[in-house]
Amino acid sequence: MDFNILIITYLVLFSILTWRRFDYALFLFFVLLPSYIIRFQIGSLPTTLLELQFAIIFILGITKFYKQIFIQLNYYFKKYRWFFFFLLLFIIASTISIFTSSDTRGALGEWKAFYVEPILFFL
Repeated sequence: MDFNILIITYLVLFSILTWRRFDYALFLFFVLLPSYIIRFQIGSLPTTLLELQFAIIFILGITKFYKQIFIQLNYYFKKYRWFFFFLLLFIIASTISIFTSSDTRGALGEWKAFYVEPILFFL
């Protein structure tokens, strides 16, 4: 129980830092990359501290910089249309592979960690 309070407190403070100083939050994210070792569950969903930090950075970054992001995405989508087309095909193929797996829960975890998060990170 005390462990959960520490994690919640850290994530709240990290959210405040991300909103106020986005560059510091990115620096802290890269410094704390070994935090993937800290594992816990939210309900029945297993997750890591690193994944929650990434989610906070992604959600607050989109919220704070949505105008610049959409302008740049529109530009890159027009310039590199084929890249986005093949990226979409890749996501569809990886999603189909979840349903062909015998271990659906494990496949969902790998899909999230190996496909979705890196694409969102570099988007």
